[in-house]
Amino acid sequence: MDDFVDIARSLIVLGLALLLFMLRLDAERFGTAEYYEATQDGEQPRARRRLAWYAIGAALAIAIVYVHPSPQQTLFLGSGNRLGAVLGGLAYGLAGVGVAIAFATVRYHRIRFPDAWSYPGALLNSTATAFIDEADFSFSSYSLNRAGRSMPRSAGS
Repeated sequence: MDDFVDIARSLIVLGLALLLFMLRLDAERFGTAEYYEATQDGEQPRARRRLAWYAIGAALAIAIVYVHPSPQQTLFLGSGNRLGAVLGGLAYGLAGVGVAIAFATVRYHRIRFPDAWSYPGALLNSTATAFIDEADFSFSSYSLNRAGRSMPRSAGS
């Protein structure tokens, strides 16, 4: 009976992960992620629509962690070496800033920062999109791997 429950929970996680994947593919309709720009008509994305996308993505990710049979061990949800992770993230961030400054200097011969009012929305957009992308990749890769292993095999394989 426990095997049946684990397989059922794994298939539910697969379904939720695919819903999360579909949500990510639907980012344009919500005006989020890389589509966080004004439309061709000059209309800004609606805040309620964007917040709904973030909330649905977070709810699906939380549901997957709740339903998953063993999320900590299988999905590696811990941070591991925290100091190394923080220092590595800072190093990659500084390298990205350096590349952006070099590109702007070479191409445009100056550095122009966006308006100050755009920072909170851009920060929320990039952080929430990164969370949803990471959750989607982790959960869907696990789910597809698990579903492939739990399917019955034919006699010839």
